[in-house]
Amino acid sequence: MNIFFKSLFIITIIINIVSCNSNSDNNINNETKLSTNDSLKISTNETNKSAVTDGRDYLGDFAPLFASINDDILFGQIWGREKELSPRDRSLITIAALMGAGVTDTSIKSHLEKAKENGITKEEMVEIITQLSFYTGWTKGWSMFSFATEVYKE
Repeated sequence: MNIFFKSLFIITIIINIVSCNSNSDNNINNETKLSTNDSLKISTNETNKSAVTDGRDYLGDFAPLFASINDDILFGQIWGREKELSPRDRSLITIAALMGAGVTDTSIKSHLEKAKENGITKEEMVEIITQLSFYTGWTKGWSMFSFATEVYKE
């Protein structure tokens, strides 16, 4: 799980560097605007919980702002931009990025489950992992297959 949250931390930093304008007060109850073409409004108000609560469940008491960014922004608003990129495509990209970065611990299982929910078949996942293994490393492929076999068992 720790690698998963480290990856989210890196994504959060990139979002902040590229396009985040903060209000003068960074209190968790304030709102922040993410500068994009669509001017996404990001709410960090603890009472405005998204359907995704993994971040809050894991880090809500320890790092509430980070948990809110994880749940509301990444898994809420970014993954929710289905008009711009389908959830299936987002799953493909995420699996490739995580495998390429060497994130093949247990956190990858939730992304494989999401990929399956988003319509990626067992046969497609086998091809994805096989293809990526040549570019990211053979041992990463073995690690990915250990989780994929659990997720895609009939």
